[in-house]
Amino acid sequence: LLDRAVTAQPADPDTWLQALAIEEALGDPAARLARAERAVAALPESLALQLALSTSLRAQGDAARAMEVLRQLAAQQPRSVPVRLLLAEAQMQSGDLGGARRHIDEALSMAPNDFAARRAHAVLSLREARPDAALATAQRLRAEGGPVERQLEALRLQAEAQQARGQPAEAVKLLREALALRRDGGVAQQLSTVLRAAGDTEAAERFEREWQRTAPDDLDFVAHLAQQADGRGDSAAAIALYRRIVERVPDAALALNNLAALLVEERPDEALGLAERAVRLAPGSPPLLDTLAQAQLAKGQLDRALRTQQAAVQLDPRTGDLRLTLARIHAAAGRKDEALRELRRLAERPDYPRRLAVEHLIGELDR
Repeated sequence: LLDRAVTAQPADPDTWLQALAIEEALGDPAARLARAERAVAALPESLALQLALSTSLRAQGDAARAMEVLRQLAAQQPRSVPVRLLLAEAQMQSGDLGGARRHIDEALSMAPNDFAARRAHAVLSLREARPDAALATAQRLRAEGGPVERQLEALRLQAEAQQARGQPAEAVKLLREALALRRDGGVAQQLSTVLRAAGDTEAAERFEREWQRTAPDDLDFVAHLAQQADGRGDSAAAIALYRRIVERVPDAALALNNLAALLVEERPDEALGLAERAVRLAPGSPPLLDTLAQAQLAKGQLDRALRTQQAAVQLDPRTGDLRLTLARIHAAAGRKDEALRELRRLAERPDYPRRLAVEHLIGELDR
């Protein structure tokens, strides 16, 4: 239906934006990114679609490409507050807090009462380990009232600040206040996370069961539970949850991809089929290509795995994990020199979080 809508009205940015909003509601950032790229290719002059593309890129972890899009927009729209704020978000994602603060300060100088700019200021304060400052800003935003959406944002910010201050009970209270204001899936996910972080597993499980009972169509919440389960090493629970999503939405590319990644070692045949489906649904997504290459590697399809991973790296040459997979494929295929070249390139990056794994692989190959 979405494809037919944009095919019927390819020159209408609103049609593309509506399709992107539906992709986001379905909880499938990979499919949303693929559609955003097609939208911008069809209407490169649309500011709204360019902003949507940058948001989709960040959701997929491609902060570098998102930044490139936004810098071009900033040159075209130097007085745009939304562009400045998205630049700040991208810089926070990449760890450049100083750059983020400059863009937020510029946005506030242009629009000192803008809610989104002040919210971004509070978020940055949290990233700078200044929860008291973030809490003060969030409390001022909450005191202003306004639309329910803004009140929810302010309450969620207050909760995050209280958690950062070591006050999980206050955070839980604020999030329950937010849910009383309006049942919201994002708030529900945050409350689940806070309860588990506080060590109150019983309360978390009770809340999660109740939310699923009363909001059976909230598949974003199911995906959240799957990510939480995977993060704590409960792969069986994560697999079961992703299967639920795929049963309900067979074309959910991200759920297919994540399920494939969890099954690569134990059930490589099924993993390969799932990964192939995901890539067909969202072609050109580097993370999905990465999973497909790992499934091909697990099946011994070394040449296919190499071609797939080279395509992923070509699309996103800056992401280290893609190059790590490429190195492993080279090593499995007996291409020791090529593997070592990729690994040593990663070892030279002080910001790469998996340098220990890289050094271990270098040691194995150097024997």
